[in-house]
Amino acid sequence: MSPSVTHRNDQELLARLLRGEAAAFATLLDRYHAALHRTARAFVSTDASAEEVVQDTWLAVLGGLPSFEGRSSIKTWIFQILINRAKTKGAREARTIPVATMPDDEGGEPSLSERLDIETPKKLLLRKELAGELAAAILGLPAR
Repeated sequence: MSPSVTHRNDQELLARLLRGEAAAFATLLDRYHAALHRTARAFVSTDASAEEVVQDTWLAVLGGLPSFEGRSSIKTWIFQILINRAKTKGAREARTIPVATMPDDEGGEPSLSERLDIETPKKLLLRKELAGELAAAILGLPAR
């Protein structure tokens, strides 16, 4: 397709989107959803995270349509929104360790209660011990 035809198609699609036509949004989904997911996956650690980023992107697209200025194609605009959100999510994920990947005291996989963050007597005891050790460590710090 020539650039002028693509531009005209983008303008028509944008007009339909601004009128609230569900079919126009379905067209965008059909065209770009899979590619958005693949792109997001390059920035985040799991398929679930990538899908979350894509969903957030679609919500941002719907919210931002009235302010879309047309300085780029709709496709470029959507992908830039996705990349910004995926980078943010990927950076956030890099700073955390998922609980499901942390081994228990014996080096095995965490139990179901640990993964679901259920209060167990063992957890309560460990938390109490940790609080005591932290308090002792804080008291042992120099005044400055």
